[in-house]
Amino acid sequence: MGATAQRRARLALSAGPDSARQGRRFVQQQLTAWGLDGLVDDVSLVTTELVTNAVLHARSELEVVIEMGERVRLEVHDRSVEIPAVRSAAGLMATGRGLRLVELLASTWGAQPTTGGKLIWCEFADPTLVRGTSGARAVDGTPGGGADQAAGARTFGRRLLSRRPLLRRLVGREVA
Repeated sequence: MGATAQRRARLALSAGPDSARQGRRFVQQQLTAWGLDGLVDDVSLVTTELVTNAVLHARSELEVVIEMGERVRLEVHDRSVEIPAVRSAAGLMATGRGLRLVELLASTWGAQPTTGGKLIWCEFADPTLVRGTSGARAVDGTPGGGADQAAGARTFGRRLLSRRPLLRRLVGREVA
């Protein structure tokens, strides 16, 4: 895996109303500790979606696993054997867009059965970071992460707008 040290962390959760928040906070803390602040928004949002899906559909204990190597891999394990499918949400429906959001934000994703249920996994690559032996650094050489949150928000917004065709499919209408 080159100069990047592999790291892995896991969090066991019950299927409750605070599970998505707990999973999101766990992922945010791990990514920040690993110096990958540039991925916090995307991975946190996907974590929220996948944990919420597990709570709503599997209704079982679940586990969030995050691993850093050449890419960041997120896994959500639950006890349901039903493999999810991307659905089309019509109009103003409150549900049905989660996996489309995962498609939009993750580099790749999938689902597979396990001996105790299934896992949904996705991977993220952050092209704004260069990883070396001294930790994550922005392309301009400054330490990676939260120093300029306004610039980070602008970058996140530009990244989303560059994906207008996917956003249009996600929300079902033109995105300004």
